Amino acid sequence: HHCWQQLGSEIRFVRFEHLGYQQWCAMHEGFTFRDVTDLTGEAKWGSYMEDPLDGAQLGKLTPIWISGEAIERVEQGRLPPMNQEAPPLLIFHADKGRSRANREANRERWRTVMKELVEKYGDTQNWKLI
Repeated sequence: HHCWQQLGSEIRFVRFEHLGYQQWCAMHEGFTFRDVTDLTGEAKWGSYMEDPLDGAQLGKLTPIWISGEAIERVEQGRLPPMNQEAPPLLIFHADKGRSRANREANRERWRTVMKELVEKYGDTQNWKLI
């Protein structure tokens, strides 16, 4: 147990779906990983949440977030409904698929914010210092 914590502390995790956070929680907080293939089917390329297979039972997992593509598939009837008592709090990749939250109207505002951030902090590589 301890040697895994030591090893994990020296790994620089990439920012893909919070893998580093998930690994840290497993090593330090007693979290475990659960194989949900029986509910989701095989992940196409590493994440059943981003591009779920038709029929994936994501609602039974009560995810805290879901991709724009996944919620669109729920709306199309390609996936079963999400759990209404514990719905996802966040739709990630909401910039893909059907427009949500009037994103086109807010696009110019985001451009302005991003421009100001780059002017203030420089290249995005420096943003971790924010």
